Amino acid sequence: MAGHQELDWDVDTSFKAGFELGGREPAGRNLRVMLVLHDGHIPYGQFFTEKATSYGVELALGF
Repeated sequence: MAGHQELDWDVDTSFKAGFELGGREPAGRNLRVMLVLHDGHIPYGQFFTEKATSYGVELALGF
C-alpha cells in the first residue's frame, strides 16, 4: 500500500490475449500463443519508481 501512495496512486496496465491450438482430450498436447503488454511501473524491487512499456509474444506448450 505504501508503494502505491509513493507513486501517487498511478495505475499500471497489464494485458494478455491469445488463442490455444490442440487436442481437447485430457492427455492431448496443445500450444498457447499470447500477445502480452505491460505499461506502468517496473515491478522489480528497487526499480519500482521507474516506468516502462513492454510488449511481446508468449508461447506455452501443454502436455
